[in-house]
Amino acid sequence: MAALATIATLGLNVFSSQQPARAQSQQNLAQFAANDANAKAQIATIQRTGAIEEQRRRDLLEKETAARRARFAGRGLASSDGSAAAVLGGLAEESKLANREDAFLRNERIRELEAVRMARGRIDLLQAADSRARGRLRTLQRGIPFLKKAGTSLFDR
Repeated sequence: MAALATIATLGLNVFSSQQPARAQSQQNLAQFAANDANAKAQIATIQRTGAIEEQRRRDLLEKETAARRARFAGRGLASSDGSAAAVLGGLAEESKLANREDAFLRNERIRELEAVRMARGRIDLLQAADSRARGRLRTLQRGIPFLKKAGTSLFDR
């Protein structure tokens, strides 16, 4: 009968020691989800800002091109000939280059956020596994003294 009481006590110890580990695991998962959502929101913001900036640059290029064409026409120059065409082509090329540079920087920032997000995910998963392992170790540590106190095993009876 003492052996059954020891087993019951050990079972209760196992159950009670797993509760904090489960709570910690759930807390880790909630933190991971919050971090993940935050990173995704930052990425979405960067993408929206980039799209707005590209549109602003296109609008500015159109206005500047129209203004330059009007100036060239006022001087009697065709915008498709010679230096006028070179100036307008240069404006378009500058705009494309600025868009590419900004896109590269945005994508680099997004890659950094993704790397941090993935690293956090790995750390959170490792922490969850670590807390579960610590809970199991505590369970074993709690259970061993009860077995020693009983002094016998079920097989000795």
